[in-house]
Amino acid sequence: MSEANEIGTWNYRIVNVKSENGDWYCLQEVHYRGGKPMGYGEPCLGSETMETFMLVWEMMEQALKEPPLQEEDFKKGETK
Repeated sequence: MSEANEIGTWNYRIVNVKSENGDWYCLQEVHYRGGKPMGYGEPCLGSETMETFMLVWEMMEQALKEPPLQEEDFKKGETK
């Protein structure tokens, strides 16, 4: 299967974003292709129903159990 047709996955993860002021740890929605992080965006803090909001909250809690990703974990030019 070509990379363009490969099904991606996503989850919430902590991403260490470097800035001129030092490290900044952010909860981000991270997208993967072939198990490798390919990009990230801002997390969604809302949902259509309370049921789905609770699922989002549980996914965010899971992110705290994983090691932080570094900006270098993403391919250059494909973040955000």
